[in-house]
Amino acid sequence: MRVHVSLHDVAPYWKHEGAGAIDLCRESWVNPALVVMPHFHEKTLVLSGESFCQQLQGLQNEGHEIYLHGYFHKSGANANSKVASLRVLAEERFSYPENQTRIYDPVRKQSRWSLVLNYASRTPARLLSTVAYYRSAKYVSPMVPLRVAIYAADMRYEILRRELRHLLATFAGRFVAHRCELFL
Repeated sequence: MRVHVSLHDVAPYWKHEGAGAIDLCRESWVNPALVVMPHFHEKTLVLSGESFCQQLQGLQNEGHEIYLHGYFHKSGANANSKVASLRVLAEERFSYPENQTRIYDPVRKQSRWSLVLNYASRTPARLLSTVAYYRSAKYVSPMVPLRVAIYAADMRYEILRRELRHLLATFAGRFVAHRCELFL
């Protein structure tokens, strides 16, 4: 099945880690989608860094998709708003929101099961458990579309960089440039 790669938490706050993740992806000929936070936790504002905006424009020109990842990157929505949110997204012609187990095309009223792989590095136990989870994903990957979600903060850990490099090599030849291709 197809594999889509995205880099989350793209913001000036994680500039160096994000650049490292992009370089790591380039080793496997992957242009990850960039999931940008305009005002990360109200600490850094994307528009205040002209060079950062120019860098994003350059990456978009190289073929990276750019998505908005919330404005402040703070949660506050509840589960009851899910259906209303999808309806609003459809009305505004936004496509391809996602959650941990599904991708959606609210415009076409479609959804599809899709496994997302992302590391969790907040504690040593979570880090090790997600490494094991990633390693088992290659056995599920022929059956469902996969989304590899890289988080800039996780690039601080050598073990995660090494595991990600191995995972990208495992899925070589199966990458798609656009999330909508997971529906094909």
